[in-house]
Amino acid sequence: MAAVVPNLRHVGLTVALTLGVLALPAMAQAQTVPLTPVPTASPIPTLEPRVAELTPVPTASPISRLEPRVAELTPVPAASPIPTLEPRVGELLRQINAARVDADRLPLAEATELDTAAQGHSDDMVANAYLDHTGSDGSEPQDRAIRAGYKVPPRSGWLVVEVISAIAADPAGPVNWWIKGDPAVHGKVLLNPRWREFGGGYTQGGPYGNYWTVLVGCRPGVVPVVTFEGIPYEHAEMCSG
Repeated sequence: MAAVVPNLRHVGLTVALTLGVLALPAMAQAQTVPLTPVPTASPIPTLEPRVAELTPVPTASPISRLEPRVAELTPVPAASPIPTLEPRVGELLRQINAARVDADRLPLAEATELDTAAQGHSDDMVANAYLDHTGSDGSEPQDRAIRAGYKVPPRSGWLVVEVISAIAADPAGPVNWWIKGDPAVHGKVLLNPRWREFGGGYTQGGPYGNYWTVLVGCRPGVVPVVTFEGIPYEHAEMCSG
């Protein structure tokens, strides 16, 4: 059997063609792929440094200095002064209380309103040269007591009664005459158990030289506790004899 010898020339061409075909892809891969240029970023502008423009704050108005002022005070009218009792009036009232205690009566409490009314009447008697229970202005004892602030209901059992005297400058003179010299009238007034308060007045001068006034009374809602010579006494009567 005869061997077939290939035509090497054709074979080589075929091989060459084959190799050439095969080599094309490799060559294609070896080619440089052109790159699309990336656009360059725009440069960041350099900011010029600026000094902030501040709005000026208005300057506060200067505080004006106030000149010191002295406050103008409205004067308050002075209260009417409570009369200062003449020492002899205090002794006169003490002797009346002693006589009441001796007669088994309660001692009385001193009321400044009755002191004021009594002293005013003694002054009026000296100034107008008379000795009477009716004042120079036509007032009666209870009128003067009410005017001085001793309030009692009109036409009621709450009363103010007065005794007066011009006997001696010593308190014992009028007290003895009222209680012992005229027990039926003046003594009965001063020792009446209905009273709870009293007040007195004394003024020197005038035609008789000495003017004594004592007011005794009782008013609603006042039931005093009186301490006399160290012993307390509590009133309970309701201004009724």
